[in-house]
Amino acid sequence: MNFRLSNTIILYPEKGKFFVYNFLLKRSIDISINEISLLRIFSEGRKDGKWIDEDCIYESFLIENEGSKNSFLKLVKAGVVIVEGSENDLLDLRYLSFWKWKFVTGSYHFSLKDTSFYSGDAEKKMAEAFEKKNNALGVEAPILYWENKNEYVNIQYFDKPTSDDEILNLMSRRRTIRKFDREMAISDKDLLNIIYSGLGITGFKTVDYGGTMPLKMTPSGGARNPYDAYVMCLNVTDIPRGLYHYSPTEHSFGLVKESLVVLPSEILGNQSWIDSAPAIIFLVANINRTMWKYEHHSGYKVMLIEAGHIAQNMILFAVSRGLNGSPTAAIHDGNFHKLIPLDKISQSCIYAIVLGYSLK
Repeated sequence: MNFRLSNTIILYPEKGKFFVYNFLLKRSIDISINEISLLRIFSEGRKDGKWIDEDCIYESFLIENEGSKNSFLKLVKAGVVIVEGSENDLLDLRYLSFWKWKFVTGSYHFSLKDTSFYSGDAEKKMAEAFEKKNNALGVEAPILYWENKNEYVNIQYFDKPTSDDEILNLMSRRRTIRKFDREMAISDKDLLNIIYSGLGITGFKTVDYGGTMPLKMTPSGGARNPYDAYVMCLNVTDIPRGLYHYSPTEHSFGLVKESLVVLPSEILGNQSWIDSAPAIIFLVANINRTMWKYEHHSGYKVMLIEAGHIAQNMILFAVSRGLNGSPTAAIHDGNFHKLIPLDKISQSCIYAIVLGYSLK
């Protein structure tokens, strides 16, 4: 049996101890000085691109007692040390061959997956405790806006826009709500138009580098358009309940899964109010589309920003039809994967827009 060090680990100190964290597996363990020495030997072996066999490990590490053996097995179990041919080995190599952006970008991206979220009641109690603690310490909340009169001498004042401007009036009506009328269905036409406003293709353009590029309703870095929409239809006219994939070239829905094995709230941060919504749009990033052109790690930032452009278009169009769109990034990837088996390395659900009519 052969072993090597994982390519996705971080060593860091905290509260007088050292910890090693595998961000791809989301596992963290505290380690001793002796165990750090074992990592160093594995790290030196990795420079040569060679696996270390079991005999060499016992010879080099002088593993003679039960405690030393347990330390080695502890590193293997945590995915810090990888067994050749194992599932962790294949996932690690998949990451190494695919991920072109920097190591720190990868650690950030994969560390955010499968975040644990509090339920509504628990979150409220946490917020109350947090505010009480800050008040006791005299820590004031930061100012949420700056005023020029407090900073500058030369100031020009202007009249605010009038409310009769159609676009500004529409924007002013946008609100994020937490209470949907579960009895009121969304029309299939409104739902498809909402999606089209964010992802619809308006034409194509051929460029020297990249071939034929789709032109969409929102700006996209390098016109790479990394996002696909998966739509959970729960109460939509003329569309059976299920999860669908939206095709922007066909303006069509493809049924991904008819049986919804998880509640929407189980995917979206245990927010129970979401379960009353008639439709939810999930924006899934196909990372390779952006990474193919932009190998610099700033491409990751561009990809995230684009989700905001798309969601804003969809939300504003929803408002124009008397609907509300409430965005959320509180996504539990593992539960979303129960609906659709996305590639864990190259695809990621980044954002969701919850749609419906406000409960009067």
